[in-house]
Amino acid sequence: MTCRRSRRAVDLVTRRFGVPLYARVDLVRDDAGRSCVLELELVEPSLFLPQAPPKSTARLVSCLRSSGTPRFA
Repeated sequence: MTCRRSRRAVDLVTRRFGVPLYARVDLVRDDAGRSCVLELELVEPSLFLPQAPPKSTARLVSCLRSSGTPRFA
């Protein structure tokens, strides 16, 4: 059931905005033991670019441009 809920959350985003480049779904159990989506993260808030090799930013931009995401085209 937990995998199904995660998949449904990502599917909803995909239908609305297209396939995300990154997605993380955090689930918790409610008082009845059912899994609930706590957080759907679509953007990594810290890409650790300051700790990454020098060409990492250029590589990220290249990946975003090649993804077909309109705002990076």
